[in-house]
Amino acid sequence: MSKMTVFSHRRVRLDDPEPAIADLLDDPVTHAVMRRDGVTRQTILRTIEAARVRLGLVRMGNELCCAA
Repeated sequence: MSKMTVFSHRRVRLDDPEPAIADLLDDPVTHAVMRRDGVTRQTILRTIEAARVRLGLVRMGNELCCAA
């Protein structure tokens, strides 16, 4: 089992300190930047999915990492 620690409101795996996309998209600072830029959560998730498809990481239509 991997070790975990808590930073502010999210859990971080010590062996992989990158935050999950869902955590980033739930962050109030991210919400403020998205509002300023006129970007929605759906737009970001579709962009990530398209990039993953182009990189060959997933097939089109597979569920993305987090719920919209």
